[in-house]
Amino acid sequence: IGGMLTPAGSSLNLMTLSFIESLTGITVTFLQWMFIGVPVVLVVMPIAWQIIIRVYGIVEMDKARIDAFIDELDVPEKMDAKEKYVMILMIAMFTFWILGSWFPVFNITLVAIIGFTLLFLPNHEIITWDEFVSSVSWPAFFLVGTVITIGGALVQNGVSEWMVATFFPQTINLPMFGVSFVLGMLVFIMLVIVPVAPALIPILSGPFVGIAANMGISPVLTMMTMGLVVANCYLLPLDTVPLLTYITGYYKMVDMPKSTVLIQVFVALVVALWVPIAVGILGFSG
Repeated sequence: IGGMLTPAGSSLNLMTLSFIESLTGITVTFLQWMFIGVPVVLVVMPIAWQIIIRVYGIVEMDKARIDAFIDELDVPEKMDAKEKYVMILMIAMFTFWILGSWFPVFNITLVAIIGFTLLFLPNHEIITWDEFVSSVSWPAFFLVGTVITIGGALVQNGVSEWMVATFFPQTINLPMFGVSFVLGMLVFIMLVIVPVAPALIPILSGPFVGIAANMGISPVLTMMTMGLVVANCYLLPLDTVPLLTYITGYYKMVDMPKSTVLIQVFVALVVALWVPIAVGILGFSG
């Protein structure tokens, strides 16, 4: 959910922006994305939190156990040099991302790569390369890569066109709120068939731009609806982040939909209410 805040919050956001620009020639800047995404997160996050704790309950722990955990934490009174370095680096990256709204040279991906590289500087390294490699979940890496490959094959072989023609109408005779909500729910349905978001974005981008053209509305509306909704791919723990938690073994696959179905419907509702308003305020016209 928090990944919707900024374009840098998820690689899916960058994919969405890339397809918006390549298919329509429209550029959505870092700040424009934040104008759309921040209100959605501020509304969805507390409700999602409430849904989760009500569905699964809160683990009861006695005070002695909590105190013992706190005592084990080694939190220095002042930040050391490495912590200050990371703080400065993060502030600098965020500043350059915002400046990228006016200066295209500060590309979101480029700034992220440079910031990532600076974590490994000799004598200032925050993490070693060996530590980074050992922390990567390779089963999740190969599973996600496999599904992305399958998604690419669906596009090349025309299967995606059949799925889109089956599930998606050419036009939707509803107000903007209704259009956005229907598209958001259709994205969630497609995520059941193609449960990894990076594979789904290439499949849906063309049809979503086409729906906007047929209806005479801004493609930014349909594409931002897709971009925000598709990032919440957690009906089942098959996408990257849910998969990383699932492989720890703390919950079963059937446990996740108990809360995530409600959360995903609420996400689609909030996106449908806000995105048409935000797109209009930002001046994106059909």
